[in-house]
Order: sequence, then C-alpha cells, then structure tokens
Amino acid sequence: MNRLSRKEPVALDLLMKYWIISEGLGPSYNSYRIRKAWGQVSGMEKYTGHTFFKDGLLYVYLTSSVARQSLKARLQSLNARLNEALQEDEKFIKGYKFSRYVDQIILR
Repeated sequence: MNRLSRKEPVALDLLMKYWIISEGLGPSYNSYRIRKAWGQVSGMEKYTGHTFFKDGLLYVYLTSSVARQSLKARLQSLNARLNEALQEDEKFIKGYKFSRYVDQIILR
C-alpha cells in the first residue's frame, strides 16, 4: 500500500479503507459486510438469529424451521445473489488476500 502524501486531497472513504486495512480490521469488516448483505438478499433477516463467516463459509442460524426450509430450496441462487451484491458493494474491500466471497451457505 502506498503512503499518502499530506499535500494531496484524498476522499474520506479511501482513507477509511486504508485505515481499516492498515489496522488489520479488513477480515472483520468484510465479514460484517457479508452478514449485512445476507439480511438484504435473503429477506429473512427477521428469522436470522446469528451469522458467522469463516473461510468462505457463511453459517446462518435461523429461528424458524419454516424459514430454513424455504431458504434451502433456493440456496444456490441465494449464494450467487449474495456474491453479486458484494461485488456491487462499494464498501466491501476487494483485491486483498482477506477479500473472500461466500463459497457456501450453511443453514442451521
């Protein structure tokens, strides 16, 4: 990463990304963005208890068995839509070793 000169103006969102990366918060921040995108893409945020992302796997704990069965039927399309949403997300940090998309969604 290049050091920023204080003489040139830099957008605040770019500074925030540099700060997140330099402090080692990138994986946690991207995990947060993935969990937030899950609620928007699935439409089941109301029934989602806890979500956890690690090594390309998104673990979703649901409070409703009916919601779980509904999501199981469309799991592959949800995974594709979730990754599309992350690609379009300007705040999702891309291009680094910790920038990982969702390989599989596991419903619990």
